[in-house]
Amino acid sequence: TEAGKRRLIEKEKVPGEKIIVVHNGIEKSALFPGTDPEKLKKELALPQDGIFLFHAGHFLKKKAQVNLIRSFPPVAEKFSRVHLLIAGDGPLKKALEKEISLSPCAGRIHLLGFRKNIFDIFSISRLFLLSSLWEGMPNVILEAMLSGVPVVATGVGGVTEIIEDGINGILVQPDDIVSLSQKVIWALENPELMKTFAEKAKEKVLQEFSLDQMVEKLENFYLRNSGQGS
Repeated sequence: TEAGKRRLIEKEKVPGEKIIVVHNGIEKSALFPGTDPEKLKKELALPQDGIFLFHAGHFLKKKAQVNLIRSFPPVAEKFSRVHLLIAGDGPLKKALEKEISLSPCAGRIHLLGFRKNIFDIFSISRLFLLSSLWEGMPNVILEAMLSGVPVVATGVGGVTEIIEDGINGILVQPDDIVSLSQKVIWALENPELMKTFAEKAKEKVLQEFSLDQMVEKLENFYLRNSGQGS
């Protein structure tokens, strides 16, 4: 990421000319879900008419899933059919389970465990949420964008190189639970605008973050530097 490059220059004192940025790339063939949405909802014990907010990630401090859980009650109060789906696993699982048990809307927050194919979950999701305190280049954001799912994310690290606030998604400040609630509510109240954001986001991934482009940039780097003792 460009953010990673800046950190290397500023903190590690690496000369800028020694650094080339190659963004992550996404394989388009991974897009298509293999599960029927109605069957998937039944498998996960979710209501067929539910509206689903989705997050996927390791259960680590930097991912701050606790902020998603704490931001959810105002959303749940305003939208009676909304549920929060959290896929993943990690050392903070028990802490998140406890946080959910204390929530006034615990019955509408679902830990899905580790999922091999999150594109299936994207197929039933209204929004994808990212609550991280810091990030590199989160592939899951690219995957959500490629799937056509609008994104509400914290503006950290490489996220700001993918999401343009108010253009192809929504950014919030990290660790701001109130703002996260408000932005999610706003997104749910403006489905047509979010659809436009999602279309622009998908176009950006296809144009700038394909696996082919990533491989081409790496190949060009090696070709330029071959035989030069680099």
